[in-house]
Amino acid sequence: MQPIGSKGRRRRILRWASTLVLLGLAACAGKGHLGARPGRDPVVGQPTEESKEQNRYFYFLRGYRDGLQGETDTAIDAYEKAIELDPSSPYLHLSLARLSLKTGRPEDALREAQRVVSLDPDHVDGYSLLAGIYSASNRIEEAIEAYQRVLELDADREKTRLFLSSLYATSREYDKAVEILQEMIGRRPDSFVGYYYLGRLYAKQELFGKAEESLKKALELSANSEVVLLDLARIYELQKREQEAVEIYQRILEQDPGNLLVRDRLGQVY
Repeated sequence: MQPIGSKGRRRRILRWASTLVLLGLAACAGKGHLGARPGRDPVVGQPTEESKEQNRYFYFLRGYRDGLQGETDTAIDAYEKAIELDPSSPYLHLSLARLSLKTGRPEDALREAQRVVSLDPDHVDGYSLLAGIYSASNRIEEAIEAYQRVLELDADREKTRLFLSSLYATSREYDKAVEILQEMIGRRPDSFVGYYYLGRLYAKQELFGKAEESLKKALELSANSEVVLLDLARIYELQKREQEAVEIYQRILEQDPGNLLVRDRLGQVY
């Protein structure tokens, strides 16, 4: 367990560090012959390659710092200036996309995320962000394609498999949804979330025997998981196996006597 306040200290240190680097780069970008414009060649008055690089880092770090401090408008402006200096950087477009999404600009975020994957077709984080934007916009087919691309690039992304399975279930493609979760369990036999969501998926299809089996597998990995116990008890109720449901509710109350939800369920079963 981390000491209380350690995260806050690290964030403050990070802010100070980024500010110091920012000021240092600003000083470098402003160096030149006396009377020359900062960041420009003193002879021809045009930006040099070195000054462009310095200015790009300057604006990126300013955007990063302002984003941490909640100054989103100036952060977006800084990222846009950095992109003007280096429009082919997937990372700059990704940073702007994430901040745009965070500040309620989904169309801007979508445009920037699409730019990321067009610049780098193997950019896994770009596809992941793009899939999330499509999903939130109810563009299910495009979200599925993007999540599939993420898994092609990084097959170990467990959350991506959960999202993809959920989208297939939303589209009522239950066989594909189940297949995704089974692949997850095949790769990680100790995947608690894999067994748990597989059990919920089977229950949604009223395949109660398979649902019970999967949820019990989840309990083998986390014996006192309340969410799994509640789902298992509910399955027993739906099958009119009231006594088994009661035993589970009582088991939960032994751990959490003040659980009003479970007391209510127990009262309804009785």
